[in-house]
Amino acid sequence: MKMVSAALVCALGLLAPTGRAQKSSHPPVQFTQRVQREVTHRILMLPYYDVFDAIGFKVEGYNVTLFGKVTRPTLKDDAERVVKKIEGVERVNNQIEVLPVSLNDDDIRRRMFRARSRSQTGSDGTRLPMTGACSSPAAACSGCSTATPAR
Repeated sequence: MKMVSAALVCALGLLAPTGRAQKSSHPPVQFTQRVQREVTHRILMLPYYDVFDAIGFKVEGYNVTLFGKVTRPTLKDDAERVVKKIEGVERVNNQIEVLPVSLNDDDIRRRMFRARSRSQTGSDGTRLPMTGACSSPAAACSGCSTATPAR
């Protein structure tokens, strides 16, 4: 009788749902779109994110890869931290490069920004939004003056 009971318990255990949903390697399109909106919003809302920083990302399944250049070392860590908190994101691959921290470089970036902003006006006289990251004084600024919305 004990053997019959044990066999019955085992059989019922195999038939009972485990409570775990099988997660496919390709999430639904709605999930990917939601994560893209969340990542964009959370990066733009970082307190020290400004026009001299350029952060991009790619959503691959349940993983997010961050890339780009930032002027503050803490901004790299902050971006990774806020993206990890997004529901459904399993892993964050942080490939953001931190630009050299130098008062001289910051001064050059500000002067380049002012010079570019004087020449970046729309046909109606309004200023176009600017973003980009200057990796060195000799290098040109990366980014596009009209592709990213201003804050």
